[in-house]
Amino acid sequence: MSGILKRPDGAAANAIASSGAANEISARPMDAFESVRVEDIIKNVYGPYKPINSTDIRLNVPVFAESSEVVPVSVSTSIPGVNSISIIVEGNKVPLIGTFKISANVDPYVSTRLQIEKTTNVIALVKTSSKVYLASADIVIGSKDGCF
Repeated sequence: MSGILKRPDGAAANAIASSGAANEISARPMDAFESVRVEDIIKNVYGPYKPINSTDIRLNVPVFAESSEVVPVSVSTSIPGVNSISIIVEGNKVPLIGTFKISANVDPYVSTRLQIEKTTNVIALVKTSSKVYLASADIVIGSKDGCF
C-alpha cells in the first residue's frame, strides 16, 4: 500500500508503506522528517548503516541559485543494486526532502525541484542491500533581491 505522509512543515512527501524490504526504509518516517541533525535522519531512515563517501554518486545542484524557491536537484549513480535514494538539505527547517524507492528495473536516478531556504549543504544518500553511500554539495542561495 502506498500513501502520502505529511511532513511537519505541511508539505506532502511520498511515503512507502508496504510490507517486506520497503518497511526497512519507511519504518520510522515521521522521526526522520522531524529530525534536524543529519546523523539522526540517517539513523531514522536507514537504521544502523553508516554512510560511505562515494564518487560514484552524481549529485547535480547549482553552485549558485538566484532564488531559493525552485532549485533543480538530481541524483544518479553507477553503484549496482540500488534500493533507494534520499535527499537531505541541511539548512532547511525540515532537512529530509524524501526517500525514493528505486526499482531493480530502472536506472537509479531522481530529479526534482526543491525549496532551499538558505546557503547550505545538500546530501544524497544511496542505499543498496548492504551499504549506504553518500555524496554532498554546497549551494549558495541569493537574497530575495537576487544578490549573493
